[in-house]
Amino acid sequence: MLRGTYNHGCAPKITIVQALDVLIITSFNDSDPRISIVQAMDVPIITSFNGSDPRISIVQAMDVPIITSFNGSDPRISIVQVPDAL
Repeated sequence: MLRGTYNHGCAPKITIVQALDVLIITSFNDSDPRISIVQAMDVPIITSFNGSDPRISIVQAMDVPIITSFNGSDPRISIVQVPDAL
């Protein structure tokens, strides 16, 4: 099961996503909201955001594209789509 939780104790720019019993921490760069760094299994992954729409980002992890779509009404909520894990 894939679920996303917003960490209320931290800054609103931090989202914690639980996917297949593996914690993936997404932290956004305060200086540039278009850039985020994803830490998955001790491997840093750079997330590149679509310049035309900052709500959409594409994460490349181990040759598997992970699409992160942010809810425009509430930036604290994101939907992560992992192939074969919906």
